[in-house]
Amino acid sequence: RDGGISVTQEEMKACATLKVAAIGSTLRSASVNNGLIRAYARLAPKHGMEVTAIDLNLPLFNADLEPDVPESVVEMHRILDESDAILFSVAEFNYSVSSVLKNAIDWASRTYLPEKTRHPLFGKACALVGAGGGMGTSRAQYHLRQILVFLDMHPLNKPEVFVQRWTGGGERFDEEGNLTDDGTEAKIDAQLAAFAKWVRLLQAGTAVCRSVECAKTVN
Repeated sequence: RDGGISVTQEEMKACATLKVAAIGSTLRSASVNNGLIRAYARLAPKHGMEVTAIDLNLPLFNADLEPDVPESVVEMHRILDESDAILFSVAEFNYSVSSVLKNAIDWASRTYLPEKTRHPLFGKACALVGAGGGMGTSRAQYHLRQILVFLDMHPLNKPEVFVQRWTGGGERFDEEGNLTDDGTEAKIDAQLAAFAKWVRLLQAGTAVCRSVECAKTVN
């Protein structure tokens, strides 16, 4: 039991798999933050989740393109709209989020899909992780949390995962950016467990609210 929430492994397996869209921060394939997304995708199934990485090869946001929105942007909207939750893998650039991540958010904060009145990030649960220097992208993650307020998203508060890329004995990642550190993997596993509970709690709350609204309409 955790704060009044009780979800056993058996109950997790019985539930439908949660779809998580992962938004990274860099286009570099060997980026350690892209490696974190791969680590989450590998560990997610045991928590009843599956992770799909968003293709961030998007044009720079330009409202002049909106009459004919680029297909890459529309595809990102489709994936985000169909997801139950969002994972942000946050690199830190100049004490803030990267231009690649901000550009993806700027496109995602618009409404392009037919019959949709809100952007696809609205109201969704999200989790943050990041790997960098001594502070493990904490400054960028906290800056992103400010942005999430405007997007009306619901970030998981704890556990936070700030990965220090280097240890006393070397790196926590290999040359291809893949995570190799057991201690960091354990932290990711713990965050995934809490994240799955958080997503399902919000979904349950949303279902209750809809039921109440329906009851008001009927009455």
